Amino acid sequence: MKSTSIKLIKINGENSNIDYDLLKESFVNPKIIDQSESTFKCSEAKIFVLNNIPLINGYDIKIYEGFIDFLLIVALPWNLSGSYISIHKKHTTQYIYLNNLIIPVKFISNSNEKNKFDFDKKSEFTKVNHNQSLKNYFKIIFYKCGLNYNVNVHPLIFIKNNEFTIDGNIIKNKTFDFNIIFKWLELNDLNEYDSYKRWKLNYEQIDDDILKIYEQAKKGV
Repeated sequence: MKSTSIKLIKINGENSNIDYDLLKESFVNPKIIDQSESTFKCSEAKIFVLNNIPLINGYDIKIYEGFIDFLLIVALPWNLSGSYISIHKKHTTQYIYLNNLIIPVKFISNSNEKNKFDFDKKSEFTKVNHNQSLKNYFKIIFYKCGLNYNVNVHPLIFIKNNEFTIDGNIIKNKTFDFNIIFKWLELNDLNEYDSYKRWKLNYEQIDDDILKIYEQAKKGV
């Protein structure tokens, strides 16, 4: 697999919790935890990491301060022959092509922060209310950028831990990389990997759109 056409683009500096070289390498040459029937033949893709996305809230949307540490966006050109990622949904015969994903990530690296969010006791709140709030927030951001508001984000909570587990949208692992993201995609209940359909048809437009999204996020909703 060639890495020259796999671009990792950093916006608003770097996040100290991310090993950017590892993140890119795990996308180029994934080594999925446990046996996997997914297919990785991607020769071109763009990976964006938007650091410290502000959540400025002018409406009655319940978004907790500090819930997002960075926004991870990955996009593949859908019409490039021989280049694709096909995710096998565990315990099914279903395979889903990855077109693009928008993933707001909360990174938890210490027990004090974990206790602050208390995810174990508020799992339903975390999985439902927080997720829906973030989805609504980004719909408004896209709309204010002049983009179609039909966008679907997939919030992810990552807890740095020697133990590897996946529970809904909560992942525990030693490192944050695409190996565990791909495993999460295999196990979750998503039935399409197409967060913003416009990018599937207009892959070259994604760079300009993401800069618009970041500038709008700084202004808030």
